[in-house]
Amino acid sequence: MSKIGILIAASIFVCLTMVSADPSEISCKKVPGMIAGPIVPTLEVAKAIYLTVAQGRGDKVDSGNVIMVKDDGDEWSVFQVPADSSGPIVRGGGTLEMTVDKCDGSILAHYSR
Repeated sequence: MSKIGILIAASIFVCLTMVSADPSEISCKKVPGMIAGPIVPTLEVAKAIYLTVAQGRGDKVDSGNVIMVKDDGDEWSVFQVPADSSGPIVRGGGTLEMTVDKCDGSILAHYSR
């Protein structure tokens, strides 16, 4: 892909991400000395965090699975499901499920049972 094509694709991605994010819907307290939130304004950012943590831990992320991101108001719930399912995968010890705070980016994670 040419440099122009990459630039156009990146510009489209940034525009779509900005359009899908409406930070005015998320009310975050400004903490003195810290940047103002939301730090994780879109489901795309929450999904990228999930993938990064899962891969960093060595957790399996199957190519046949879909990473689901659910908007829970002040936080995102993120988990894997098989492409033909709507619930979390349960295999042996379960798979990584994560809650990502929209305002400060903090993460709570556990394995589904």
